[in-house]
Amino acid sequence: MKNRIHRLMSTNKKLRAFWRIVIVQLISFVGIHSTLIAQKVKWVSTSENAPWVEQPPLTLQTVLSQNLDSALVLNIKATEQKIKGWGGCFNELGWKALLALDEKDRDEAMKALFDPKEGSRFNICRTPMAASDFALDAYSYDDVPGDYDMKGFSIDRDKKHLIPYIKAALKINPNLKLWASPWSPPAWMKTNNQYDSGSLRMESAILNAYAHYQAKYVLEYKKAGINITQIHPQNEPIMETKYPSCKWDNPETMNNYIKNYLGPTFVKEKIPAQIWLGTITNKDTNWFKHILDDKETMKYVSGLGLQYNSRFVLSFLRRQTNLPMMETETKCYNGKNSWKEADDTYGQMKQYINGGCQAYMYWNMVLDETGLSSWAWSQNSSITIDTKAKKVIYNPQFYVMKHFSRFVSPGAYLLKNENKDSSALSFINPDGSVVVVVENKKQEKPFSIVIGNKTVTATLAASSFNTFIIDK
Repeated sequence: MKNRIHRLMSTNKKLRAFWRIVIVQLISFVGIHSTLIAQKVKWVSTSENAPWVEQPPLTLQTVLSQNLDSALVLNIKATEQKIKGWGGCFNELGWKALLALDEKDRDEAMKALFDPKEGSRFNICRTPMAASDFALDAYSYDDVPGDYDMKGFSIDRDKKHLIPYIKAALKINPNLKLWASPWSPPAWMKTNNQYDSGSLRMESAILNAYAHYQAKYVLEYKKAGINITQIHPQNEPIMETKYPSCKWDNPETMNNYIKNYLGPTFVKEKIPAQIWLGTITNKDTNWFKHILDDKETMKYVSGLGLQYNSRFVLSFLRRQTNLPMMETETKCYNGKNSWKEADDTYGQMKQYINGGCQAYMYWNMVLDETGLSSWAWSQNSSITIDTKAKKVIYNPQFYVMKHFSRFVSPGAYLLKNENKDSSALSFINPDGSVVVVVENKKQEKPFSIVIGNKTVTATLAASSFNTFIIDK
């Protein structure tokens, strides 16, 4: 009997030891893999025939032994520039197109662009200072020749078209920030006395009057309930066009205007807006260098605004200055609103964001079915309004922008791409969530994201845009 008791006790000790080992291993396994249960990854995809599809959630899981050589490897502590936001440009023809809809459909289109919860969440937008090429016609705020004191200055024209458009957006997103640039000064200030082509008359009285014109614009808009946060002194200053424009013959003219007229005027009159060097369409680094090297001028300059074909000078500008940069206008195209052009836009966004830009601007947010400017140039738009059928059409470029703006919040940081994957851009939001936007140009393929010792893998459809959101 005594021996049987000893044998039983010995067996029980072995059983207890065995189960202790099993329990420890189970606790270890559960501890390592607990995130499998909790951490889901949202995924939205867009292809030409299936735009904005919310795919079933994926799971972020611990990396075991799979080959991840081709994966996008992220280090959430390796950050680049802070992102300020996303947007487009208000224009008179856009509002005219929207007015063709009934109020409900018009509100729906505006919410698609500006709603902070469900829409594209546009938070920083451009507005023209008087006529652009997508105004109803050419005009300025002071068409009285010789009115150097700006006694005839008036924004009444904008109160009929542009301001209602802007206020409709502000109603949806009260935190929307606005910045402005002129296409042309008043015609009487120019060498050819016309809105199109010609140059600003480089006379002290004209330059002084134009500085007061731009300052008064900010103040009058403020009275109308709209805060203009930035002024870019000239849209595309090296261009001469058949629509409103103004060529600045060399960088010295722009440098002189900012240093001796616009900057001092803004300081003296306490204008509540920054001055940015924009919006520049230029590949010549010497043009920028001439202005950036002038310390007196740069006392007044808060940032750089770059149009779609200045992407070739981004690396130079990052070396030359610490000023923030923003992309101020996408490529216009010719009104086809094609999938191929959306693909091209994605490529431009990659270049500008990887090049250091903190914000990205679409051009016309809304146009009618013709896409025509008042000067007979048909261009692309994010949204097309078929004014005959009273129908709202969301173009491919709308979705490209939304894949970024919907999920990448102001205050996010761009993440360094550790393995130089050319198809993806990654961000970390202020709330700690990670956003990856990736394009798959060719055939269907697997795509993996690695963060630390965890990974998520999806199969990307051929010719698609995709956004993955990994919550903190």
